[in-house]
Amino acid sequence: MAIVEVQKIDGELVLPVPVELKAVVGTRFEVSSSDDGKISYTPVHQNIFEQSEWQNYDYQKDMAEDPELKP
Repeated sequence: MAIVEVQKIDGELVLPVPVELKAVVGTRFEVSSSDDGKISYTPVHQNIFEQSEWQNYDYQKDMAEDPELKP
C-alpha cells in the first residue's frame, strides 16, 4: 500500500497515482466519497455500441466475410 498526499495544482486538489498501480495516462475515473472519508476511483468504461460508427456497423456482412467462420 502506498501513501499519497493531497496536492493543490492550478486551484484543484490532486491525489497522485503511484506508478506501481500501472494506471494508463488519459484513463477516466468516476470519483465518489463515503461518510467515513474514503475516496474511491472507478474506471469509466465506455459502451462502444453507443457510438454512431458501431450503431451503423454491418455485423452480418462482417460475419459472412470472416474466413474463420467459413466451413
